[in-house]
Amino acid sequence: MMEAARSEVLVNYILHRIIALHCKITSKALGDGNGRNKDEKPLVRVIEKKTEESSPLTVANVSAATKTLAVCTANTVSITTQPSSSYSNIHTSLKTITTYSPASAKAADAILIAFFAYVNEQSLKFEDAIIALKEDRSSRDHSDPMDE
Repeated sequence: MMEAARSEVLVNYILHRIIALHCKITSKALGDGNGRNKDEKPLVRVIEKKTEESSPLTVANVSAATKTLAVCTANTVSITTQPSSSYSNIHTSLKTITTYSPASAKAADAILIAFFAYVNEQSLKFEDAIIALKEDRSSRDHSDPMDE
């Protein structure tokens, strides 16, 4: 899902909406009093590790849907003529997800962790590319020209 969200415009355009609708539908349809079946895990969540000591929240502790949502959020695309509509659409999806996810899922925390990790990863890749480009340019500038 994440790779498709990065590269396919239509997938990115609808994927966050599908995740939001899934959260809303499962919250309303399933029930044990609070809208959730005891065996079902929320789609957007922090994955609790069963260890004795508490581990810090990292991107490894969030669900795949949460990571995909972070990709969609960071790479908002507009297939309409109004680019601001894509931001309001992603905002609506995030609001729906946090509203309909159970508190135990820590959906807001999971989204923030995944979003920060994705943006940080992309900035490091961009920084590495800039450094490599500068090194290439500087090596070409300092090389001796060939005499023909």
